[in-house]
Amino acid sequence: MSALLEELSVQREVARLRQEPSLPPAPPLPVPPVWEDGSCLATFLECVQVFINSFEYNYSGMPFVPIKRMKDASHVWSVSKKLIQEALPIQCVEGVFLGTFLTAGVERLERIPISFKTKFLRGTVHRHIVLAVRIDRGKWGAVGISRRSNLMDKRFCFDTLADLVEEYRRSYEACYHKLLTVYIGLPMPQDLVAENCVVWRAVKIRVTGRDSVAHEALKEKVNKFVRNKESIASTHFGIQK
Repeated sequence: MSALLEELSVQREVARLRQEPSLPPAPPLPVPPVWEDGSCLATFLECVQVFINSFEYNYSGMPFVPIKRMKDASHVWSVSKKLIQEALPIQCVEGVFLGTFLTAGVERLERIPISFKTKFLRGTVHRHIVLAVRIDRGKWGAVGISRRSNLMDKRFCFDTLADLVEEYRRSYEACYHKLLTVYIGLPMPQDLVAENCVVWRAVKIRVTGRDSVAHEALKEKVNKFVRNKESIASTHFGIQK
């Protein structure tokens, strides 16, 4: 209840500030990129990331648009439309929503949400999420947003999803974070208007140790997920029914 009241308070304050006569005219809204058949996928994804970056990061700790990740794909669609309309700063979850929304319907892209739980050197625990994307069953990369430049998007140059996850692990290490857990979701549905289920966390991988053996174990578990994701999806949706 308190969280809901805080959200309503933020929304009322935003509405009040927008009516403030001393404010300068609002800047033009960012224009979302639109996929056209025959276009270069890598270039399109670069445009998607530039669009996500144009929102800037929300340091307030409170999202300006309410999000419920457990809802279906139509919620991703409606929230993304609202985010574009409001054009306010966003956090990592909203970045994944926008990335999913802007790439929906592009059949040559496979999109998988990946969440990270880490522990900072001083002991605080942090959580983050990005959208891993694979182009034409080839190279992997990612789109997203973070307060750290090396924890948001990644170039589309990784041969496997495991290599991409390992790159994030190294990036966390460079920020003095220890990677504790990796959560990998199922591929995002292409149709966001229908009531398709979104599975944000299909597998949970605990990361133990900092040595090369632990790192190879992490990569093997990610590779195992990629090999078995169809059967994991069948089991999950079978249970859901």
